[in-house]
Amino acid sequence: ILDWSQESRTVNVKLLGARVLDADQAVVLQAPELYVSLSADALLHGEIAPRSLSVSQPSLKVTRSENGDFVFGVEGEALSASETTGWNFDEFMNGQAGRAIGYLTRVNILHAHLVIDDRLLNAKWSAPDVNITLLRTPSGVNAVTDLEIGRAHV
Repeated sequence: ILDWSQESRTVNVKLLGARVLDADQAVVLQAPELYVSLSADALLHGEIAPRSLSVSQPSLKVTRSENGDFVFGVEGEALSASETTGWNFDEFMNGQAGRAIGYLTRVNILHAHLVIDDRLLNAKWSAPDVNITLLRTPSGVNAVTDLEIGRAHV
Protein backbone atom coordinates (compact mmCIF):
# COMPACT_ATOMS: atom_id res chain seq x y z
CA ILE A 1 0.00 0.00 0.00
CA LEU A 2 1.48 3.33 -1.05
CA ASP A 3 0.44 6.87 -0.10
CA TRP A 4 1.80 10.43 -0.09
CA SER A 5 1.91 12.74 2.94
CA GLN A 6 2.15 16.32 1.75
CA GLU A 7 2.52 17.61 5.32
CA SER A 8 5.62 15.55 6.15
CA ARG A 9 6.82 15.31 2.52
CA THR A 10 7.08 11.54 2.69
CA VAL A 11 6.04 8.61 0.56
CA ASN A 12 4.59 5.98 2.89
CA VAL A 13 4.77 2.27 2.20
CA LYS A 14 2.84 -0.34 4.17
CA LEU A 15 4.01 -3.92 3.71
CA LEU A 16 1.96 -6.89 4.89
CA GLY A 17 3.73 -10.14 5.77
CA ALA A 18 7.10 -8.37 5.67
CA ARG A 19 10.46 -10.13 5.91
CA VAL A 20 13.81 -8.35 5.92
CA LEU A 21 16.78 -10.47 4.84
CA ASP A 22 20.51 -9.85 5.17
CA ALA A 23 23.06 -10.36 2.38
CA ASP A 24 23.17 -14.10 3.16
CA GLN A 25 19.37 -14.35 2.89
CA ALA A 26 18.99 -14.95 6.65
CA VAL A 27 15.85 -13.43 8.19
CA VAL A 28 16.78 -10.29 10.13
CA LEU A 29 13.21 -9.23 10.84
CA GLN A 30 9.80 -10.73 10.20
CA ALA A 31 6.54 -8.97 11.01
CA PRO A 32 2.91 -9.11 9.92
CA GLU A 33 3.06 -5.38 9.17
CA LEU A 34 5.91 -3.00 8.34
CA TYR A 35 5.33 0.70 7.68
CA VAL A 36 8.07 2.85 6.17
CA SER A 37 7.99 6.60 5.50
CA LEU A 38 10.47 7.53 2.78
CA SER A 39 11.94 11.00 2.27
CA ALA A 40 10.45 12.54 -0.89
CA ASP A 41 13.47 14.85 -1.19
CA ALA A 42 15.82 11.87 -1.23
CA LEU A 43 13.62 10.03 -3.75
CA LEU A 44 13.88 13.02 -6.10
CA HIS A 45 17.66 12.56 -5.96
CA GLY A 46 17.44 8.82 -6.69
CA GLU A 47 18.00 7.70 -3.10
CA ILE A 48 15.78 5.51 -0.94
CA ALA A 49 16.00 7.03 2.53
CA PRO A 50 13.58 6.09 5.31
CA ARG A 51 12.44 8.83 7.70
CA SER A 52 10.55 6.52 10.02
CA LEU A 53 10.00 2.81 10.44
CA SER A 54 7.18 1.09 12.30
CA VAL A 55 7.17 -2.66 12.82
CA SER A 56 4.07 -4.38 14.18
CA GLN A 57 4.04 -7.69 16.05
CA PRO A 58 7.59 -8.93 15.43
CA SER A 59 9.09 -11.74 17.50
CA LEU A 60 12.40 -10.59 18.95
CA LYS A 61 15.08 -12.20 21.09
CA VAL A 62 17.78 -10.71 23.31
CA THR A 63 20.39 -13.13 24.67
CA ARG A 64 23.03 -12.43 27.29
CA SER A 65 25.79 -15.00 26.89
CA GLU A 66 27.68 -16.69 29.69
CA ASN A 67 30.47 -14.07 29.34
CA GLY A 68 28.02 -11.13 29.51
CA ASP A 69 27.85 -10.22 25.80
CA PHE A 70 24.45 -9.26 24.40
CA VAL A 71 23.16 -10.62 21.10
CA PHE A 72 20.04 -9.48 19.28
CA GLY A 73 17.89 -11.15 16.68
CA VAL A 74 14.58 -12.57 15.69
CA GLU A 75 13.17 -15.19 18.00
CA GLY A 76 14.85 -18.53 17.43
CA GLU A 77 17.86 -17.02 15.66
CA ALA A 78 19.94 -14.64 17.77
CA LEU A 79 22.63 -12.65 16.03
CA SER A 80 25.89 -11.61 17.61
CA ALA A 81 26.75 -7.93 17.78
CA SER A 82 29.71 -8.56 15.46
CA GLU A 83 27.62 -10.21 12.71
CA THR A 84 26.44 -8.16 9.76
CA THR A 85 22.65 -8.04 9.80
CA GLY A 86 21.90 -5.22 7.42
CA TRP A 87 20.82 -3.09 10.43
CA ASN A 88 23.67 -0.91 11.63
CA PHE A 89 22.54 0.51 14.97
CA ASP A 90 25.69 2.64 15.28
CA GLU A 91 24.72 4.46 12.10
CA PHE A 92 21.21 5.06 13.46
CA MET A 93 22.56 6.28 16.78
CA ASN A 94 25.05 8.68 15.17
CA GLY A 95 22.92 9.93 12.26
CA GLN A 96 25.62 9.39 9.61
CA ALA A 97 24.89 12.55 7.63
CA GLY A 98 25.06 12.10 3.88
CA ARG A 99 23.89 8.48 4.05
CA ALA A 100 20.33 7.21 3.63
CA ILE A 101 20.24 6.16 7.29
CA GLY A 102 20.87 9.80 8.21
CA TYR A 103 17.24 10.57 7.32
CA LEU A 104 15.88 8.02 9.80
CA THR A 105 14.72 9.75 12.97
CA ARG A 106 12.11 7.40 14.42
CA VAL A 107 11.72 3.64 14.88
CA ASN A 108 8.58 2.17 16.44
CA ILE A 109 8.30 -1.47 17.46
CA LEU A 110 4.68 -2.18 18.29
CA HIS A 111 3.13 -5.15 20.10
CA ALA A 112 6.28 -7.24 19.81
CA HIS A 113 6.80 -10.59 21.47
CA LEU A 114 10.18 -10.39 23.24
CA VAL A 115 12.15 -13.30 24.69
CA ILE A 116 15.09 -12.47 26.96
CA ASP A 117 17.47 -15.41 27.40
CA ASP A 118 19.98 -14.68 30.18
CA ARG A 119 22.47 -17.52 30.02
CA LEU A 120 24.64 -15.88 32.68
CA LEU A 121 21.82 -16.16 35.22
CA ASN A 122 20.35 -19.29 33.60
CA ALA A 123 16.96 -17.59 33.30
CA LYS A 124 14.55 -16.87 30.49
CA TRP A 125 11.83 -14.23 30.47
CA SER A 126 9.07 -13.44 28.04
CA ALA A 127 7.21 -10.20 27.34
CA PRO A 128 4.23 -10.82 25.05
CA ASP A 129 3.27 -7.20 24.28
CA VAL A 130 6.24 -4.82 24.08
CA ASN A 131 6.20 -1.31 22.60
CA ILE A 132 9.49 0.49 21.92
CA THR A 133 10.04 3.90 20.37
CA LEU A 134 13.51 5.12 19.40
CA LEU A 135 13.71 8.80 18.51
CA ARG A 136 16.94 10.32 17.24
CA THR A 137 17.48 13.92 18.38
CA PRO A 138 20.45 16.28 17.95
CA SER A 139 21.66 15.23 21.42
CA GLY A 140 21.37 11.46 20.88
CA VAL A 141 18.70 8.76 20.86
CA ASN A 142 15.76 8.74 23.26
CA ALA A 143 14.05 5.44 23.94
CA VAL A 144 10.64 4.82 25.45
CA THR A 145 9.28 1.36 26.17
CA ASP A 146 6.47 -0.34 27.98
CA LEU A 147 6.45 -4.02 28.75
CA GLU A 148 5.46 -6.59 31.32
CA ILE A 149 7.99 -9.35 31.86
CA GLY A 150 7.09 -12.80 33.09
CA ARG A 151 9.15 -15.92 33.61
CA ALA A 152 9.14 -17.91 30.35
CA HIS A 153 7.86 -21.45 30.46
CA VAL A 154 10.01 -23.12 27.82
